[in-house]
Amino acid sequence: MKILNSRAAPPSLLPANRRIVLSGEEQMRRILSAPFDTTLGADDMGDIERAVAALPLWRASDIPS
Repeated sequence: MKILNSRAAPPSLLPANRRIVLSGEEQMRRILSAPFDTTLGADDMGDIERAVAALPLWRASDIPS
């Protein structure tokens, strides 16, 4: 699995079909994060960051944690 560390292209530079997908992703992100308070706490995290902080995340076996 190859991981690229470069930044993603801004949506304006992407092909039209990819911009449509991005706009759908943004809508999903908005819906999913709506119930969470985005104010940063003493730990410098918002509620959604705190909620997912303890979740185990999948990593490819060739990438050190």
